[in-house]
Amino acid sequence: MIGFLSKANYNYSMFNLGFPELIVIGVVALIFIGPKQLPEVARVIARTLNEFKNATSDLTDSLKDVKNETQKAFYETEDSLQKHIHQVESSVDDAKKEIKEDKKEPTHDS
Repeated sequence: MIGFLSKANYNYSMFNLGFPELIVIGVVALIFIGPKQLPEVARVIARTLNEFKNATSDLTDSLKDVKNETQKAFYETEDSLQKHIHQVESSVDDAKKEIKEDKKEPTHDS
């Protein structure tokens, strides 16, 4: 591509628009909208983008909260299951010990 338009010469911003694209958009807007209405249109666009940014930020925060609550519930459930598994294992071990002790005791047959 042409030197100043190559992707290596500028950083990407929102919507993958670099400085050259923004200049072209600005010139086209100036031609079609006119110099009198361009500042007002720019303000409306800026407000709209700001509201969109705030809305997506709120949504992201809500999703993070749901994720954290879900992880917390998962870990609490996992801990509870581990405790129950330990109790069952302990009960099985106790039962094995009782069976071994019962085998060792002599039976008294009449």
